[in-house]
Amino acid sequence: MDGAKHILAGKWKQLRGAIKKEWADIADADLDAVEGEWEAAIGLLQAKYGFAKVEAERRLLDVISKLQQPELLETDVTPGRREPAVPQDQEGADVLAEKWKELRSQIKQQWSEVTESQLEAVDGQWDRMIGLLQETYGYARLEAERRLLGLISNLQ
Repeated sequence: MDGAKHILAGKWKQLRGAIKKEWADIADADLDAVEGEWEAAIGLLQAKYGFAKVEAERRLLDVISKLQQPELLETDVTPGRREPAVPQDQEGADVLAEKWKELRSQIKQQWSEVTESQLEAVDGQWDRMIGLLQETYGYARLEAERRLLGLISNLQ
C-alpha cells in the first residue's frame, strides 16, 4: 500500500475511543485530522507527548492490541497473504539491524526458546525476527511487533 497507510478497515471510531481513553487530553480536532492514518497518529503522539517514534508506535500498538480485535487492521488482499496495514516500523527495523549484536543477548533473555541458529538466520532483519516470534511463540504479527518494539525502546 503506497501513499496514506491506514490503520483501520472502517473501525476508526472504535480505535478513536480507545485513544481518547488512553490519552484524555488529545482533542477531537486532533483525531479528526488523523483520520485513521498510521503516520499521522504517530506524529500526533510524538508532538503531544514527546515520544520517540519507536515509543509512539509501541504505545499505539498497545492500544490497538488491548482492543483484542485483529479485524480492526486492514490486511493485504493478495490471495494467500495477510499482512497488517500497520507499516513495518522502519526506525525499529533500523535499530534492530544497527544494534543486532547488542540486541541478540537481550532477545535470548526475553525469548529463551529462540536458538542461536535461529538468531543467525534472522541476522538483524525485522521481518525475519517478527516471523520467528510468530512461529516460536504463536504471537499475532501485531503482538510480535509490539513486543519487539518494546524491547528496542527499552534499549534506547
